[in-house]
Amino acid sequence: MRKLRLFALLAATVLAAAEIHAGQSVGLVLSGGGSKGIAHIGFIKALEENNIPVDCITGTSMGAIVGALYASGYSPDEMLAMLSTEQFMNWATGVTAASDKFYFNEPQETPGWLTVNLASGDSATLAALFPTRLVNPLPMSFAFMEIFSPPQAAADNDFDKLFVPFRCVASDIYRHRKVVFSRGELPLAVRASMSFPLVYQPIMIGDTLMYDGGLYDVYPVDVMLDDFNPDRIIGVDVSTPNTPPGLNDLVGQIENMVMSGYLPKIPDGRGINVVFDLERFGLTHWGAAKEIYEIGYRRGLELADSIKSITTARRTPEEVARRRAEFRKRIRPMEIRDVAVTGTDSNTGRWIIQTFRGSVDSTMTVGEARSGFYKLTSTGRMRNLVPHAAYDTATGTFDIDLHADVTKNFRAEVGGFLTSGSQSMLYAAGHYNPLDYRHPYASLEGWAGINYLAASGDVGMLLPTSAPSRLGLKLTAARQRLYEHEKMFYDLKSPAFAINSEITAGLYYALPAGRHGIFEAQLGYGHLTSGYRPPLQYSATIGRISIIDDLARLRLQWTRSTLDDAFLPTTGSRYEVSLTGYAGDRRQKPTGLPKAARPTRGEAFASAESYIRVAKGLSVGLKGEALYSSQKLSGDYTASMILAPQFSPSFTTDGEYMPAFRANEYVAASVTPVWQAAKIFQIRLNATVFAPMRRILVAPDGQGARYGAIFGSCDFYGQLSAALRLPIGAVVAYCSYSSGHARHWSGGISLGIPIKAPKFRR
Repeated sequence: MRKLRLFALLAATVLAAAEIHAGQSVGLVLSGGGSKGIAHIGFIKALEENNIPVDCITGTSMGAIVGALYASGYSPDEMLAMLSTEQFMNWATGVTAASDKFYFNEPQETPGWLTVNLASGDSATLAALFPTRLVNPLPMSFAFMEIFSPPQAAADNDFDKLFVPFRCVASDIYRHRKVVFSRGELPLAVRASMSFPLVYQPIMIGDTLMYDGGLYDVYPVDVMLDDFNPDRIIGVDVSTPNTPPGLNDLVGQIENMVMSGYLPKIPDGRGINVVFDLERFGLTHWGAAKEIYEIGYRRGLELADSIKSITTARRTPEEVARRRAEFRKRIRPMEIRDVAVTGTDSNTGRWIIQTFRGSVDSTMTVGEARSGFYKLTSTGRMRNLVPHAAYDTATGTFDIDLHADVTKNFRAEVGGFLTSGSQSMLYAAGHYNPLDYRHPYASLEGWAGINYLAASGDVGMLLPTSAPSRLGLKLTAARQRLYEHEKMFYDLKSPAFAINSEITAGLYYALPAGRHGIFEAQLGYGHLTSGYRPPLQYSATIGRISIIDDLARLRLQWTRSTLDDAFLPTTGSRYEVSLTGYAGDRRQKPTGLPKAARPTRGEAFASAESYIRVAKGLSVGLKGEALYSSQKLSGDYTASMILAPQFSPSFTTDGEYMPAFRANEYVAASVTPVWQAAKIFQIRLNATVFAPMRRILVAPDGQGARYGAIFGSCDFYGQLSAALRLPIGAVVAYCSYSSGHARHWSGGISLGIPIKAPKFRR
């Protein structure tokens, strides 16, 4: 009998202990650490595989991102897949994917080096001239809303009702304290927690400016104890000890200055503190995601038995998956009904809403909202655009408030293009660009160089049509000197072979052709003068010969571009097709010379350019171009050549008179291997073949012009260049070879982008 009672007592004790162990709660603390925080995901994967439960999470910075993803119902495999994508890399580095850009809204490329936004009636403040972040926050702002708003709605804005209860930490630098988020907007809470100073822009929540939580609590053990007080705590610290930063390591310098050196300890007997050997990784080594994940996973497997020895509660992967599926059933697809705008005036707000919605009058899908969001950011005018999503339980849809921080309407630019050759020029511009339908936009640009002078004015209106469109008037005056070969900047005493000048005015109407294209109709007038040195057979008393055209022009043009850079592209493509008609009168000075052909003609142009990535850091560009013109030959060979369009195989040939590359009809093809040795440095090798359909030749009389055989000959142009990208433009050193030049070889160095005023004719 005594043995029976002893057995019963022992059984009761075991059952009671088992009951206690089954009810044991486990909290997971995830530190900040930038890209090193990807190790958190691998560690969680190891916990799940070893039946170790996670009942609540606190996180800071990258730990907040991983913790919020897990609390939102993402599995470790899904988190790794997300963080290993190019899409996440774009979010983390502030890059807008080419597929998301809206070409119609993108600002026109200019040779500007410095841009200053000015308030109307006010001068620019010194603070406004300096950026508050290195990384563009816009891609991440929408991504966080898209990822975290539906789980937030499923939890009724209460972080305790997520898949696992969750807390994250941000820093209020004005009051010098940490802020713990337990409810509200999950996307904003996570976004605030990872706003590392100067790298990511801080975010306003209410009237408080929030920075990275690591400034005051990089390892939120105290938050875990205060808010959840679990039986056991597993702390995962990937912050690594600060190491002396290098002289050029800006992020490392900031990390040492601002990150809290205090790491709280888990109370004795309450848990385990896990550290990693991650010192070789920096805050922004996102490309090493899988390697960092594996380090976290292996570390979790190594410590699994130690953790089990202090954490007796168990939860199988099947049970975790079942609970995760139950939570996900509560998550509704993101459908957006109402859109509002704050942070700007009513006229701009109306334009933002119409651009965001586009032609969607009813409920928007999240894909349509993403499309509208990037239409807005493509303008380059959004310093920040924070979407706030609120779930309406009555309709089962979301309402979005877009908080817009728009740059000022007035913008001034200075810049230019400096080269060892003859085409150096300075540039200045002023722009007034309101984002609304009530006020016209306007710009005035000027170029000044030894061989190039130009001024251009543009005024127009954005039209409130169902598809965005604009109507404008452009005025241009330009004068350019052409030499027979590239001149060095110190060798400009010899007279130019030709001088072209034009005064033009034209109306244009433009609208988008798909996401990456523009269709434009142009109607204009031009007064054009082409002056050149007379051939030797003319008397020396004649002086310079001038051909003067007064032309009307109608052009229909379609352009499509996804190039990552207009000047030095490495990915993407660009296509252009145009049909142009010219009509007008032509006269010559002096009179009595062989008559130049009438200027009335038709012209068709097409070009295609594409860059294909063949290996990491290596891409190959392919380009083709074709032109057909019904321009007739003039009675004089030189006049025929001056009036013929010139194909420019490189930016360095734009200021040269190149007879070998002039023809009324031609095709050209080029191949350009590009080695991207570093993010800011590349080496390019361009090889181009130019084939005139009918080459313009000197007539047997030695004065007139005639056509040669169809595709009877071709010319080659090659250029090797090295380019260094700087904030003000690109420094390019180049060496070129042209088979059609008497002086075959040339070379030089340049700074900036050689963009000039638009030409009236090719």
